[in-house]
Amino acid sequence: MANFMLTTACNFKCPYCFALDLVGKGHGRTDMTAELFEELVDWVGRADPPSRIHLMGGEPTVNERMPSMLRLLADRGMECHVFSNAARPLGEELLEAARAAGAWWIVNINVEGFYRGRQLERLHENLSRLGGSASLTFNLTPETEGYDFVPGLVDRFGLKRVVKLGFTLPTLSHVNRHVLLDEYRVVGAKAVALVRAFADRDIHVDFECGAPHCMFGAEELEEIRGHVGFGTLGRCHSRLDVSPEGKVFYCLPLYRHGAIDFREFEDYGAAVRWFHSQLLPFQAFGVRAECRSCGHHADGSCSGGCLAESLLGIKGVKPLTGPDSGAS
Repeated sequence: MANFMLTTACNFKCPYCFALDLVGKGHGRTDMTAELFEELVDWVGRADPPSRIHLMGGEPTVNERMPSMLRLLADRGMECHVFSNAARPLGEELLEAARAAGAWWIVNINVEGFYRGRQLERLHENLSRLGGSASLTFNLTPETEGYDFVPGLVDRFGLKRVVKLGFTLPTLSHVNRHVLLDEYRVVGAKAVALVRAFADRDIHVDFECGAPHCMFGAEELEEIRGHVGFGTLGRCHSRLDVSPEGKVFYCLPLYRHGAIDFREFEDYGAAVRWFHSQLLPFQAFGVRAECRSCGHHADGSCSGGCLAESLLGIKGVKPLTGPDSGAS
């Protein structure tokens, strides 16, 4: 899935956001143009097989061109997902365009006390309108409490019965609140408790990348293996992100490690292969020294967690500058 950032603007200021090197205080607003969006859709469409497209931000619905972008995807028959906080007004034109494109809305939520003004009310209004075309996701930190209301939202609004748990990842400059190495087991225990509670309500759980096996005890790993989407657990194998200006990078936490104009690659598939060839070998180092003596790391089932965290521990790694150069 190619991740298109439609804007760097957002109506939230989440302290855990791993886009804070691009979004938030100190960054000017940039919106993707309709012309660039169409050029990028053509670029993705040339790949074999073509990728589905993930519309994100910032908050993508802030970009007023989004309805026409969705209509273009519908015309091209390209599958799309929308990653949104759904806490601002969504106009009928936007919702109709999303329905025509068959968009799956992945709605990032926070604990109820996070919302201000009418944000929570708007979230509920929008979930009511999105219904079965939406699912929920949220991020875990050691302080995370209060997500016991999630199954109630799923039932109340008829949402997809799947929830994605994210493990808060660091930006390369560490400007956000993320899970520290000595907090892994605390967060892992919270994740296991949520998996159990959601399974009792017939809600499937998937994990985002960045959750190493050492977050869990051996029995916990065996237990959650039967409940969650286990394929990405322990591995960092990112989809590529594209900025509103058309810069391609491995993932938001690694934006400062190399953002390259998409036109330097024949198509999206070529960009994926190149970024993976340059960056995935660094997974051999793991996030901490203990990774190199870990059986999960040795058999390739776990890379130790977030690649941005690994790169921070390796001296002399230079940013990527283009297909004719590499990390060194």
